[in-house]
Parts: sequence; structure tokens; C-alpha cells
Amino acid sequence: MGDARSCRSDCKRIGFIGLGLMGAPMAMNLLKAGQILHCYDLMSDRLTPLQRAGAIIASDIAEIMEITDVTILSLPNLRSVQEVTETMLQNTRAGHVIINTSTVTTSLSKKLDSSCKEKGVTYFDSPVSGGVKGAELGTLTFIVGGDKEQYEQIKPILSYMGRDIFYVGAIGVASIIKLINQLLFFTGVLSVCEAVYLANKADMDKKTVFEVVARGSGNSYALQTRLNDFILADNYEPGCSVNLALKDIELLLAEAANLGIELPGVSMVKKRLLAAKILGISEKEISLIASYFEDVVKQNP
Repeated sequence: MGDARSCRSDCKRIGFIGLGLMGAPMAMNLLKAGQILHCYDLMSDRLTPLQRAGAIIASDIAEIMEITDVTILSLPNLRSVQEVTETMLQNTRAGHVIINTSTVTTSLSKKLDSSCKEKGVTYFDSPVSGGVKGAELGTLTFIVGGDKEQYEQIKPILSYMGRDIFYVGAIGVASIIKLINQLLFFTGVLSVCEAVYLANKADMDKKTVFEVVARGSGNSYALQTRLNDFILADNYEPGCSVNLALKDIELLLAEAANLGIELPGVSMVKKRLLAAKILGISEKEISLIASYFEDVVKQNP
């Protein structure tokens, strides 16, 4: 089992907590690389494919902390990150390393880092970009903040799950970079939805329109990843759901409030996402808004 980078006798025992849309394929890539992996998730059905692939299933977080040297988190929101980390620290030993790949605020990153230091634990703020497809292909981008020396120790682990790994400095820096990434991405997706709406109303062939646009200054990552795979294919799963986008937009606005600034473009995205939620598409891929754009605009949440 594994490839040329397979686990040697001196490799670290890795724990993985949170095996959802992102976490499960990330964990699977660790297993494909021959890593010894201990997994835990509150939803036990998520663990079955990983167990079949060779993962060792833990009964709880305490067991993960007892057995492993490094634990990776992939969790859906601030509350779950905080609660899981607190439980980990109640059952940890000095020298453990926590890699949090979830998207969180800079203030929470700094708070968790401080709590970890009190226990002799190293914390890495390590959000990812690349979506579910990137997680499946092992081509994620990792944005890592934390201790530079320890970073060199965990970088090989991250390389099994990602292609581009950036060390950006102190705790909190990675979180703000990830949120800036989300700002550009979500405003970009909403612009694509609006452009598709315009093309539809003008009775244009969307494939032709956007083949031309993709060769010009209107091209973007949002256009490249949302048009063919989702909008033209009329396929809106799994991707990035409206609810997930709304969560990150709330984090962006919280960060802006802490800095005493306004982000009007982000506020408009929030309005559109809340409208989509009212229309009952909160669990669907965000680009489905293109099909509901007129109704979304009419809503005033």
C-alpha cells in the first residue's frame, strides 16, 4: 500500500477529525500515501469507506489524542473547531501537533494557539483552498501559519493532500489570507451568475458567449470552475453549498468589523445568499443562483 513517499518506520502517527466533503478525500489521500491514519467523526457512516481503505477508527477524541502524534482537523464551523480543540487539549500530552485546515477567524486562531501553548501543544493555522475536487485529486493549496521549525516537520504530511503549500508566518496570517481568497471567489461566483442571467435574458447561446469571455479579460477562476462543471452541466452537487458560502461570508464580515472597516461587495454577496436560502436552495452548489437570479434579486432578506 502506498507510493514512493510511503510511510517509513519513523513516520508520525496521524489522527484525522472531521470526515465530511473535504476531510474524507483528504484522509483518503493520506491512506493512499501509506500513512498510518486514525480517524474520528461524529457521523459514523462517514468512516466506513476509510476503514475499508485501511484507516483505524477511533471511538472518541480522547483515543485519537492518546494514540497519535499529529492530528488534522477539517470541521464545518467555528463552534465545532473550538469545542473539538478544547476536548483534544483535555486529553493531550505535550509535544502533540494540531493542524487545523478549517476556515476560522484570526481571533479564534490566536485563541486556540494560546490554549495549545499552555499544554505544550503546537498549533498550525492551515486553511485550504481548492474545494472538493482539489481534495479528491490531492491538489489542494495549503496556507500555513505557525512555528517555522515545526512547519518543516509537517510539510511532508501536507504534501500528500496538496500541491501548493505556502508558509505565511505567524498564527492568524493564514486565516486572513484564506478569507481574502473567499472574498474574491464568492464575489466572482456571484458575478458569473449575474453574467449567465444576462446572457439568458439576451437569448444568447451561453457556451458561445463564455467561450469568448474565457479568452478575454472577463476570465476568472470562478468562471472556469463553475460554468462547465456546474451551470452548463446543470449539476449542483457537491461543490460549495450556499450554506457553506454564507458561513465564510459571515466570517469575512466579522473580520471586517474587528478591523473597523466595511466590505460592501461582501455585504451584497451575503444578501444574495440569504435570498437563496429563503428560496430553498441552501444545500445546493452556490452557482445554482444563476438559475434563480431574478428571484434572488427580488428577495429582500
